[in-house]
Amino acid sequence: EVEYGGPALAQAVSRGVITGPGDRPLAAFRQVVRVWTGRPVVEIGVTLSDLDPDWLARLADADPWSSYLACRWAWPDPSAMLRRTCLLAPELTEADRPETPDALDISTRRQRTALLFGGLAHHRRHGPRMLDTLLVAGRETGRDFTFGIALDLEHPFHAAADLVSPAFAFPTEAGPPRSGPTGWLFQLDQKGVSVT
Repeated sequence: EVEYGGPALAQAVSRGVITGPGDRPLAAFRQVVRVWTGRPVVEIGVTLSDLDPDWLARLADADPWSSYLACRWAWPDPSAMLRRTCLLAPELTEADRPETPDALDISTRRQRTALLFGGLAHHRRHGPRMLDTLLVAGRETGRDFTFGIALDLEHPFHAAADLVSPAFAFPTEAGPPRSGPTGWLFQLDQKGVSVT
């Protein structure tokens, strides 16, 4: 369902049910996808609800790497190079369980796609072209998750930091300062550097 289709923002919502063996409902989900004009990041919000309490009780004591709810990512090229961010730097990985709360960069000769995890650090690869980001495993209580997909960014850690650090807006009684509505605190001319 398209909730908003304006000139600056397009937002679509999908709802569904996650089923287990025998088509038993395990959880309901709501997924919101946002695309902004001029921004190379697709925002994805996932909310889980109505989780089966019996299934959750079994999940609490199960191996979290074999029993979980996840967001599955897939890409078409099995020869793509994967780099996880580690301390804001890209690091080549071939691990079956790459850990990074920030981003995983999938690079081919023609395209770079960064998966932004919004703080979720545990992932599991399935073959050469799929990855699960664990949402609910063990005794996890979180039910709202935020992801992003960034296209063709050389340094995706900036987008990963933006995803978890929303801009703050403060109401004021007076207008902008004499210098105008914008200004610089400082400026960096190197995109591979981050000030934290």
